[in-house]
Amino acid sequence: MTGKVYKFFLFFLLIFFAAACGGKKNTTGRNDDYTDKREKIIVADEKEVNEIIIPDDWKNIDPDLLPPWLAHEYGKTAFREKEYGFSLIFFRKALEKKKKYPEAEMWIGAVFQKEGEYILAEQQYKKAYAQKNYLQIEEDKYRILYRLASLYGNWERKEKSYQDILLRITGEHEYVSVFFNDRIKERIITTFKSKGINKVLRLYRINKQFPLKAHTGLGEFYFNSGRYWDSMLNYLYSVVIVSSAAIEEFRKINPQYEFQGIDSFLGIILNEKLASASNYISTPDFKEKINAYFNDTEFYKNLLCLGKALCAESGYFRPEARHLWKVVMKFSKNDGISKKADFYLNTKKLNSVIN
Repeated sequence: MTGKVYKFFLFFLLIFFAAACGGKKNTTGRNDDYTDKREKIIVADEKEVNEIIIPDDWKNIDPDLLPPWLAHEYGKTAFREKEYGFSLIFFRKALEKKKKYPEAEMWIGAVFQKEGEYILAEQQYKKAYAQKNYLQIEEDKYRILYRLASLYGNWERKEKSYQDILLRITGEHEYVSVFFNDRIKERIITTFKSKGINKVLRLYRINKQFPLKAHTGLGEFYFNSGRYWDSMLNYLYSVVIVSSAAIEEFRKINPQYEFQGIDSFLGIILNEKLASASNYISTPDFKEKINAYFNDTEFYKNLLCLGKALCAESGYFRPEARHLWKVVMKFSKNDGISKKADFYLNTKKLNSVIN
């Protein structure tokens, strides 16, 4: 079945069904004032647009008339509109008709988490992950783990579980064997401390996106725990992953580009005139896309924190860190992050940066 015919079939089927139907940290596992302080660790599935058109009167749809995949889509719509009761009805209906449905199990966990029922959410996420072999998209197993990590990150006395989940993500065998084994870790840190970020980015490329938020979360976790070497390592990996993706995207429209340094690279991709003067192409659409990616991945914040972790681990202000902070000041559009970079560059008290 061709793509166009398939989309028409989905649209027709949807019309048929529509016509037929006409927080705070806690110790108990219950959170009545839900605020997710680590929302950033969750993948952006709550912001995704449904692949099909859901009618405005979706609340009037009879779930019994929906096939499981469509009940699942209705449940996601209800969730995004914060209609968690309706959401639960649709997801459970999907499970009635399809017994092994880890995507629906995960979303039920998300409903429980939003409602502050942490113990129930934990059970659902673990149940969903246990069924990972039934996922339609294999990589969605990381979504489940990130949701479980976000739960533990807001749950008092669950800090160790939070760390363990992020380590499970970065500990995937294929990723460790190629990118994250002890030999490469030592080399990349040695290169960074002796020759700076530009040398690292000229030598290393990591084309895996799934561990990105885990590295960022571990960078923060280890820094707050006083494990500055481990914090520096994870922030560095976050920066390399984002930079690798940005460089790869730029090369799609400029195959001749060779990375020279982060300053010149950001200057070229974010300034059409400078790119043109350098015989490269950087369109407004590309600039918007890259800026959105940098914002979503907290690229400039990670550069800022990488420099901070380096100084904390070394015990003094490092020129490699000062270079990172200057890059942040020059290119970041976030006033809060830029002001921190300015402060780090001008203060003479290391403790005021670390603390």
